[in-house]
Amino acid sequence: MSENQAFLQYYKNAPEFLAITLACNEENFALFSQSAIFNEFFNALPSLELIELCQNAIAPLLDTHLQTYLSTLCHAHIITKEHYKSLCDRLDSLNKTQSKYTTLSDMKTKIKTLHNEIKEIAKASKEEATLQERSINLLDRVHNNLENQKFSIGVTGVLSAGKSSFLNALLGEEILATSTIPETANLTVLKFADKQGAKVYFWNAKQWEDLIQDSEFDKGLREFITQSQKKFGESLGEYILPNTRTQDITLNELATYTSANHDSKMCNLIQKVELFTPLKFLQNGVDIVDTPGLDDPITKREEITKSYLNDCDLVIHLMNASCAATQVDIDFILETLLERNISRLLVVLTKIDLISPNELQQSLSYTKQSLENQIKKISAKIDTKSVLSRITFLPISSYLKLSQPSNAQNGFEALEQYLDSMLLGENSLKHRDILFLASKNLTKITQDFTQDLHLKLKLLNANNEELQEFITQERAQNQALETKAK
Repeated sequence: MSENQAFLQYYKNAPEFLAITLACNEENFALFSQSAIFNEFFNALPSLELIELCQNAIAPLLDTHLQTYLSTLCHAHIITKEHYKSLCDRLDSLNKTQSKYTTLSDMKTKIKTLHNEIKEIAKASKEEATLQERSINLLDRVHNNLENQKFSIGVTGVLSAGKSSFLNALLGEEILATSTIPETANLTVLKFADKQGAKVYFWNAKQWEDLIQDSEFDKGLREFITQSQKKFGESLGEYILPNTRTQDITLNELATYTSANHDSKMCNLIQKVELFTPLKFLQNGVDIVDTPGLDDPITKREEITKSYLNDCDLVIHLMNASCAATQVDIDFILETLLERNISRLLVVLTKIDLISPNELQQSLSYTKQSLENQIKKISAKIDTKSVLSRITFLPISSYLKLSQPSNAQNGFEALEQYLDSMLLGENSLKHRDILFLASKNLTKITQDFTQDLHLKLKLLNANNEELQEFITQERAQNQALETKAK
């Protein structure tokens, strides 16, 4: 099942297994596991995570003709009547959606048309030039991402969660530097190219000045600036230029520019690094970003991480399996799912070679339960099940992948199957998610645009007393925000 097209073709010719895979869930998994045919089909007893991956991958093949096979499972008391009805409702819903949009190309055309209509309204409005320009720029970004099929994957985690080791294992060689203490100091963006290489981007003068100003309120950043000025002295001006300086480097030089532990401290002067590699998952507009740690003592790097995530479509969040679900992890996952514009979240438990299978299961259960409890605590109105359905959990060992590539216990087969179903092929989830995110972005831009126009209309029609009251309220809110920021 490593090749997505072959995988889908196999399922297409075996509708009874389509139905079995679709019907399997946490409640009936133990019963399904007793079936010799079920285990033979998957070559071994699969995990629930693998079943979820398969269910995502077969989505393009689902239609109402599967109800016959599901009915057989129901009559044999393998699935409940309630579960059978919910599956049939899902198939009906999919069938209606597919009849409304016959192809992904049709959906893409409709979103493009909507983009053009909104853009014309923005151009025709009489609002301030800056507001109009902002709205049109946002619309253009949505359009360009859709046109170029841009899809960005952020790799996040607390310090030393194993992000660089994970990417090395995915690349199949140790390219990014790793250590037992915080290593990556900058954003490292992986892009597709036939030939390996790298490019570093230095801070420009404006960015460096912003860092200096921010250091007045940040002790860690102040020490960072002082260290940099002491290390480079007058030569600092050779790197920090009015326009961003870039430099092509070899992979052998990468650690010099990205490692926080390198004696040169060149990483202090770098805002990001682009790494070019022929990794298949990076084809067709996909990039993967290794971010600084979420609990980095230099908070500016944490800000950069969270700012970058605003443009990510999928987030892969890494947690050390032996100490998973820290409060930083839980807070970040909830913020990402509830407030950021991402389609899915893959939570990867790393370093599973250091704990027992029983400890891994306990860690996984604890993480899921912690998330569910926190979501319920935030608001009773949030659909907990819907939020959790956007998360996939996978355990891996980067060490085993690099040291023993053929060891099936490293977990990377399931990970690569997930990325296959997400990124490769015309029916990949990537294409659907790009359309979903484009639609979601257009909706948000339209709502913000409408709110701005309503506010302007309200102010134009207000009398002096109402204007003074509005100004007083705005000043009070600004003062409260300023006090909170300090």
